[in-house]
This record gives sequence, C-alpha cells and structure tokens, in this order.
Amino acid sequence: MSLDFPALKEDPIHMDPAPTDPTGIPPELVSFLGQPGGRSVIVKGGAGTGKTTLGLELLEKLGESGRSFYLSTRVSDEALLRQFPWLKTVESRNRIYDAGKIFLETIAEREREPAAPVSPAVRERLNQARDLLRTMGEEATRPRTVDRTQLNALLQRNRMPELEHLYDRIERVLPEKALLVVDSLEGVTHKYALEMEEMVMALQKDLAENSNTNVVMILEKPEAGGIEYLVDGLISLSREEVDERRIRHLRLEKLRATAIPRSRYAVTLAGGRFRALGLLPRPEPTEMAPHPWQPIPDSRTHFSTGIPDFDTLLGGGFRRGSYNGFEIDVNVSTDDYYRLFAPMFLNFLSQDRGILGVLSGGESAESLKDLLARFIPPGTFDSRVRITDYFAAEPKAPYILPMLRAGREDAQRALQ
Repeated sequence: MSLDFPALKEDPIHMDPAPTDPTGIPPELVSFLGQPGGRSVIVKGGAGTGKTTLGLELLEKLGESGRSFYLSTRVSDEALLRQFPWLKTVESRNRIYDAGKIFLETIAEREREPAAPVSPAVRERLNQARDLLRTMGEEATRPRTVDRTQLNALLQRNRMPELEHLYDRIERVLPEKALLVVDSLEGVTHKYALEMEEMVMALQKDLAENSNTNVVMILEKPEAGGIEYLVDGLISLSREEVDERRIRHLRLEKLRATAIPRSRYAVTLAGGRFRALGLLPRPEPTEMAPHPWQPIPDSRTHFSTGIPDFDTLLGGGFRRGSYNGFEIDVNVSTDDYYRLFAPMFLNFLSQDRGILGVLSGGESAESLKDLLARFIPPGTFDSRVRITDYFAAEPKAPYILPMLRAGREDAQRALQ
C-alpha cells in the first residue's frame, strides 16, 4: 500500500516546535519532526497497540499535500478504509495505490524501465554541487536530489521497484521536506530478503540524513532487537487491562536533540483516530543562554572526566596514556549515555585538547556539534574535533574526516 496523503485542512499544521498542539499528537514528537533536516523514528509495540493508526495520524496531521508517503505491504485498500473510515475523504482527493502489486505497474499506465543508474562521475559532480550549495546559506543547504548510496548497494542483490520509485517521488518533492511512513519494516525486509539493519540503515542514511525526509518506521513486534541505535527516535506503544478496561500508552523513549518534559501519554484509538490524552497548555519555555563549560583541571597523572564524582570513583580520572572502554547495553539510548560522555568531551575541548570520533550507527556529527558547541567558544568544535565519515569522499564540514577514498596520507593531512 502506498498513499500520497494530502492535508485535510485548508491551512495545514506547520511542524514547528509547539507546547500546545491541537493535533492529538504529543508536542515533543511534533517538535522532533519539525526540526530542520530529516529525522528517523521507529514505532514499536505489540498487536493492537495503535502503531498503524499513529502512522496514518502523523501523515494526516503533520504531512503536506503531495509530500507525504505511506508504504505498506500488509494492508489492502479495502481493509484500510474499513478500519479507518476517515481515510475515505483522503482517498477521494488522491488515489490509493496497492503496493502488494508491482509498484511501477500500478501507478503508471504502462510499465516503464527503471531509470539508468547514475554514473560515478555524474554522482560525484552532484555531490560537489551539493557541498557548494551548503556554503551558500541555510536555504541552499536543503538537498535537491535524493541520496541513493545505500539503496544502490541493496539493488545489486535484488530489484526493489517500490523503493526505487519511492526514492523518485521523494526527489520530485525536494528541496521541500517529505514525510514517509513504512508499515511495516518486517514486511518490506521479508519481501526483498533483506536484513532489518540494512533496510533501516538505507532509510536513515539516504533519506533522513541526506535527503531532508522524516522517516517513520513501524515494527510489528514490541522489541526493536538492537536496531534502535541506528535511528534518531524511538517510540513504544503498549496496552494493558485495568479493571477490565483496556488502557493504551505511548512512551517517548528517545528523541534525539529534543527535550522530553513528558515521556508517557495515555492514548485512545476511538473512531480509528490516534489521540494522546492530557495535552494541557503549557507556558512557552524561556530561552536561556547556556553557561560556558567550566573545566575541571587535570592532574599530573590523570585527565578529568568532567564529573567530580566519576573522577573520585576512577581514582582521579583517566590515567594519562591509558585506553578506557565503556560497555553499553543495547537498551541504553544514545541520549542516556551522552549524559556521561558529553562532560568528558567538553572538559577536553575546554582545555584546548582534541577529539577524534568514530560514531556508532544512527548518530550524526551535526547532532554532536549541536550538543557541545553551545558550551564552548565559537570555532572550538570545528578546529578541535574530527568525526570520521566512511560514506564521504570530500569534507562536508571542517570537523568531518572523509574516509570513503582516504588513504593514510589523506587522513594525516585532514587531521592537520
């Protein structure tokens, strides 16, 4: 099933951070999806918890006409309209396509051959042009073409007409932001014999990070199985019986770079609509400039962690010249362990020391900069931090260390 959702209102809701949100969607999620650039989020939960309903509600309430896409391999048109009768209004204004058929044959009057792959030389020129545009102001930073790096790697093993054409559709939307809901990840990966991690990485890298697209991925099971670290956000839906009444809850487990003042909401699916309960007006937060980081001086034998109690626990901090490893459970979110790592980074940077980072899947150098740069002098992050990018052939920012074609000499020059 693939739907291009139009907005049902004359004035569609703009996805700006808003403490009072009339959509019935938690304002934290509205704020998260409304940030500049693309974001990815996994919605997990057991059967009957409202995952599909939430996905459709996001498309209808936050999506823009012609820029919202619903990809499903498990729900027919008739079943969808029976379960969600309010979609008939949408269907009457925009045709619903069944992705269970060959996608290109369904949406076109005649089957067309897939577009010829772009040559490496042309793709390189496009990347160079994109990098040039990034230097010409905020408006120019939005991509004009869809990144297909991860998709092309998957296409070497199997033709995937639905995804190929979906990328084409999103490219026609750019540079405006698109919204994609995939329902479900298991259905798409099973259909094309892909590993879950491969599919998530393709959508994260190609669309969310590099193609200005918000991607909502729905899991059919309550556990993410370790793939949650690849994405920017994680939402879990659950239901329970209380006094013979069915109660459903939504929990915001992770929304990268977004404050979560309230992490748990009771929700209702009455009338086939998803609505979070208790969305009371809250005062606008007061903008407060963060205080510059006050470094903890290093001793002659140890580097401080930036956390006095942690220094005491370690006998003074990190011993100079030592290697220190942290074992992190798969259930610990990126936001949680950065509460420990951020003070370490800031304490090093505030004392004119450098950082070389290899980020885990799903993390981005831009998010790390947003987190740290507020607490250190301007230019410090650009000059003292280097983050490796194994998918980049050229530096996209001063702090990016491109590794796609880098040899030892190239890496050494970039570090200078």
